[in-house]
This record gives sequence, structure tokens and C-alpha cells, in this order.
Amino acid sequence: MFLTDISIKRPVFATVMSIVLVIFGLVIFNKIAVRELPDIDPSIVTVRTIYKGASAEIVDSQITQKIEDIVGGTPGLATIDSRSEDGRSVVKMEFEPGVSVDEATNDIRDRVSRIIDFLPDNAGRPEIFKTSEGNQVAIWLRLRSVNLNDLELSDYASRYLKDYFSSVDGVGQIILSGEKEISLRVWINPSALSARDLTVSDIEAVLLKENIELPAGRLESKRIDLNIKVDKNYKNVEDFKNLPIKRARDGSLVRLKDVARVELGPLNLRTLFKGNGYPVVGIGIYQQSNSNTIAVVDGIKKKLIEVKKNLPEGVQLDIAFDRSNYIRVAVNEVYVTLFISVTLVVGVIYLFLGNLTSVIIPALAIPVSLISTFLLIYAANFSLNLFTLMALVIAIGLVVDDAIVMLENIYRRVEAGETPLIASYKGASQVSFAIIATTVVLIAVFVPLIFVKGIVGKLFTELALTLSFSIVISAFVALTLSPMLASKYLKLSHSKPNFLKKFDSYLEKFSSFYFETLLLLLYKKKEIIIFLVGVLISVIILFKITPKELIPPEDRGVFYVVIQAPDGSGFEYTKEKTENIEKIFLADLGKGLYREILARVPGFQSGIDQVNTGFLVILLEDWGKRKKFSNQNLGGIFQQLNSFPGVKAFPIMPQGLRGGAGEKPIQFVLKGNTYEELIKWKEIIKAEVVKNKN
Repeated sequence: MFLTDISIKRPVFATVMSIVLVIFGLVIFNKIAVRELPDIDPSIVTVRTIYKGASAEIVDSQITQKIEDIVGGTPGLATIDSRSEDGRSVVKMEFEPGVSVDEATNDIRDRVSRIIDFLPDNAGRPEIFKTSEGNQVAIWLRLRSVNLNDLELSDYASRYLKDYFSSVDGVGQIILSGEKEISLRVWINPSALSARDLTVSDIEAVLLKENIELPAGRLESKRIDLNIKVDKNYKNVEDFKNLPIKRARDGSLVRLKDVARVELGPLNLRTLFKGNGYPVVGIGIYQQSNSNTIAVVDGIKKKLIEVKKNLPEGVQLDIAFDRSNYIRVAVNEVYVTLFISVTLVVGVIYLFLGNLTSVIIPALAIPVSLISTFLLIYAANFSLNLFTLMALVIAIGLVVDDAIVMLENIYRRVEAGETPLIASYKGASQVSFAIIATTVVLIAVFVPLIFVKGIVGKLFTELALTLSFSIVISAFVALTLSPMLASKYLKLSHSKPNFLKKFDSYLEKFSSFYFETLLLLLYKKKEIIIFLVGVLISVIILFKITPKELIPPEDRGVFYVVIQAPDGSGFEYTKEKTENIEKIFLADLGKGLYREILARVPGFQSGIDQVNTGFLVILLEDWGKRKKFSNQNLGGIFQQLNSFPGVKAFPIMPQGLRGGAGEKPIQFVLKGNTYEELIKWKEIIKAEVVKNKN
């Protein structure tokens, strides 16, 4: 074969080709994103509309249904999930895999713009959000202080920390949870207002009129140009207290302080964020789509070290939750498996071939093939995730096969008396097409996986193509580097260590036993057929009764508690119930299982006005310091929370293939003609579900 012949004739050419592949593979390795799973997250577009003061029924009929009707025919749309609440409509659309989230968002925006004129006049303009891979927080930071109050701490986080961390490469959105944004609060006295013949609208009109800055032109001269503006007269609380509202009948001025209490306070009082039982400000940092989670978190940690040096006295900033921990542990476990696999493969080769020279030649195919595969992973825009790394683990046993076939045939000819050079020429020509045929067959086994649709297809596409890449490169190495090395360095070994001689003797005994058993079985055809049929039937039965799942439940070092208070519950009620549930876990904090507890009201994925929801993030101790946390542990917590009065609370163990924190493993969709009918059947299904012990 031409490629094999030129490699033997030009050993430098074969060596340089392999070295170039390895060097470029190592350079590219650091540029490949590291993720837990392939990019399987669907494109999701959410339309949110605020209609203050409207009941859920009005929101549903006047807003939600109109949006559902107009977006229903969007190309690539898979499902529509809508929620109508008092004063708020949320319509979430999930698109088929492969649909670009940007294109989907543009389509939805165009369609929604057609019905804006048909929405209620007092309703807010529909807000459109797009979400995909970057929908998860990479890291939560916890900010607290003994000297600064909530307003000052929130202001410091908003002014300085958000901008500082946003400069980290790969950081997307940064949110503040538990933020008390500073604002001017006017607490109106209804009695004083009525006595002076004023209304709230009068106060609002005066505030809007006076609290503005206006451009007043431009002053030009020969040497300088100045912009002129009319500055507002009200710059502090005292100025606003003396704001004239109207002139009374007796000629005196009615000022704002006469009818209201004016003070600085938080813009939103109905928010709570606590860390280990203490109020804190949470800084949630999202990563950009397709960015390297580990690299982003490492960049944030470096910034965190710099920030800590300049924090005000009494202010503490530390890490509350790090999503990269699980990814690091999982990826490192695969790396360990890779090392063990390589060691075992090299050990087995040595046992059977018997000398180090014969081991090195096929063993070199492993690093060259695996490292070179990084080039194709990068070119295909894949990431280093559990599936591509699993493909490399599987490939270790496959990539060395071609080199072993090549070497064994050359070694046989050398034993027959040929020189290594002649044996390499003739031996390589004998098995070259066999190696190519084997490669094509292996690729034909894995490539069909890329045609599988849905999430399964997206998961296994990267595995199939990564395996195919490594197999192709291993064939290239077997046809170039292996025969070249054999022609130069292959030598017969007439002496073996004692343990190899013992292994050879055991192998000969086993070969004799196998041969005798084979001869015996050749005369038992009927019994063998019956045995194979029995094995086939057993396999089918076991396949039927074995539980099936795409990815098994994982102990990710964290679980969530979703809290749902009855509709119409106020903030104080939800806060009280959330803190009571929080105390259950705080009692076991630091006792070997829980290491961090975060509490938030309203819950994640809830609007600021949806104060009847709460959320707990329970971080577990490192895996090496505790036993595995399984679904049985979660079931015990569920039973404990299920009896908690006044709210619905249930724990969720997040999984890699599920969406946000609040996603449930099983969901039902009920359809009916009336809400009364839906409620009736909802209760029936709930009663039946509760009977399931699992």
C-alpha cells in the first residue's frame, strides 16, 4: 500500500506526521470547552406580560389565550406551556432540537408584535426572553456585613461587584438576590390627604413634574462649548419633604411632609435571601452559552481573591454554591478511568507479546490516536464532556487493535527468518486492507447513532463521532507509524522473565483445554442450540424486567426544596413558612451531611410579585466526607415535608438532563372544557399518585 510503503521508506515523514498531530492536539486541548454533557438544552422562548390588578381569569382570556393563538404556528415549535396568575401572564415555548434560539426568538417577537394593539390598554408590553445552555447559574456568591445595612450592602454589590465580575471571560448575566435597591419611599397619610382635599394622583403628578432634568441649550464661545441643563431642585430627603403640593385656601403651602412620611428605603420590601440562617445578598453569575464552566468559575475565583483585598471593613464575600464542583469530580473520574484503561491495555499487550519493544510499538498508537482526536473534537465544535470522554475510554481498546494486527504479522515474519525491514514491507502489505476493512466496519457500527432524533440523538452523536474519529486516526497510525517503527526497532526476544514464562505455560494449558472442549462440543450440536436458545430467552426476559432510564439518578452534592404557599398568600406568610422549613435543615447543619443552606423568597423562576413561592438550596458535604445521598434519603425528606402545615414543600435532586431547578421528573397535562372539571380530575389523579409508594 502506498501510505505504508512511503512510511517505511521515509521514516522521518511518518514520525513528523504523528508528532504534528500530537502537538496540535495538545495545543487544542486547552481550547476545548469542558462541560458535563453535550449541548442538549432545547431552545426556549418565554413571553411575560404584566397586567396589574387583573384576576387570573381576565389575564387568561385577555392576554394568555391571544398570545397562545398567535404563536401556535411558529415553525419548529414543540410545546407551549402557559401560566395565568393574578396580574401576570407567562407563556413558555419549547422548540425542537436544532432550532436556533435566536431565530426562534425573532419569530416569536414578530408574531407577538401583531397583537399588541389588541391587548388591554393597562397591560404592560409583552417581554420576550430567550434561554438555552446559559440558563444555569455557574456560581453563587454570598455577601454579608456586620457594619453595613441591607441598603448599603446592596448598593455596594450593584455599583462595584457586578461590574467587576462581569469582566471575567465567559460571564453572561449577573443577578442579585435579596437585593434591597435604594429608593425614596413616600408613605401617604390618607386622613391628612383627605383633610387637604388631595388625592394620590395629585401627589404622583407633582413628583413626576418636579423630579426631572431638562436640557436648556448650548453655550458656544471661541475657546469652549458648554451644554446647559436645568438641574432638579430636589436632591435629598429633606428637599422632597419640603416639596410644595398645592396652596391651601388660607394661602399657606401644603408640602409633602404634611401629608406623608418621606424616607429612604428599599424599592422592594418583599424579598428574602438567607445563607445558613442569616440575611445576605446573593450574587448569581451565569455563564455564556458554550463557554467553559470550569474556566469561568476559575476566573471568578481569581477575581474573588482580588476583590477580598479591597472589601470595606466588616464585609465578607465568599462562595455559597459552585456548579463546577460536580463537573470537576465527574471529569476527573473519567480521566482516572482513562489512565487505568491505558495501563491495563499496555499490561495485557506485554503479557502476550513478551518484550518491551513489541509493547511500545502498538502502545504508541494509544496517545497518538487519543490526543489527535482532540483536533476533530474542536473542529466539530464538541466539548469535553462525559460522553466524549466515555468515547475515548471505549476507544482505548479499539485504537490499539489495528497496531497489534500489524505488529503481530510483522513479528511472525521476523520469527520466520526475514529481516525487520523486509518483514515490515511484506507484512504490512498483507494486512493493510484488512485494517481498512475493520476500520470501515467499526465506523459503520457507530455512525448510525447520529441519525437518532431528539435528546438521545444529540447525546450519542458526540460519542459516536468521537469514537469514529479515534478509530480513523488509529488506522492511520497503524498504517504509517507502526510499520515504520517495526522496520527500525523490532527485535526478537529469546529470553523472558519468569512470570512471563509462567503466564505462557498457563496460556498453553488454557489453549489445550479450549481445544479439547471445542472438539467435545462439536458433537453436541442439539444441546448447544438448546443452550443458546435458553440464553436468548433469558436475555429477552431480563431486558423486559430491568428498569430503564436514559441517565441514572446522580448524587450531585446538592438538592432543592420547592415551597408553594396557597394562592393569594402574602410575603410575610410565605417567609414565615420558608424559615420554619429552613430550621429543619439548619438543625443538622455541620453534622456531616449539610454544609450550606440558602433560602429565597420568592422562589427561583418566580416573578417579584409572586410572593407565595419559596426555594431552598441544600448543599451537601464533599463526597469523600459522607455516604452517598440517594433517592431513599430524598424520600425520607419528602415524608417529613409532606406533613408540614400550610404549604406544599417537596425536595428535588437536580439532574443533568432536566431544565431548571424547579423541573419535576414526571408531569401530567390535563385538558377539559371547564376549570371545575379540571380541578375534579386533578384531585382524582393526585389521590391515585399518593398511593404509589415510590
